[in-house]
Amino acid sequence: MKAAAKEALQALKQQEEGLAPGQIYVKDVRRFAGQKVELQKAVEGAPENADEGLKKRRKTSNLGSIIEQLGSGKKISVVDKSRYDWQGYKKDEKLDEELETYKKSSNKYLDKVHFLKQAEYKEYERERDQRLNSDVRNRGRL
Repeated sequence: MKAAAKEALQALKQQEEGLAPGQIYVKDVRRFAGQKVELQKAVEGAPENADEGLKKRRKTSNLGSIIEQLGSGKKISVVDKSRYDWQGYKKDEKLDEELETYKKSSNKYLDKVHFLKQAEYKEYERERDQRLNSDVRNRGRL
């Protein structure tokens, strides 16, 4: 009974966080611009497997952990950092739905620019034709 309740709670928590069933968050510490940055990644697997993998990695790489402590640990590029920041911002501001609906809608920026250019050109043609028709010297030559 308790196991079923625990699984249901875990599934509900995953839905709130936007995780698919069977996914978990794994925290990773990287260096960016001389500072330590904590990143969260959604990966496939059970929490027990993630803990075992971390323990194995810690046991087998004592030299690696010493090097990380000295400051030459894993680094993250500006592009990757920007991607993580954007994903975090979308999650915090709950923009995923809005961006998806915008992507599927007809409110594309380039379409709007094209429409405005066409409208401006048609208005210019109308004004030009009106100006030419009102000029006495050009009557009858159009």
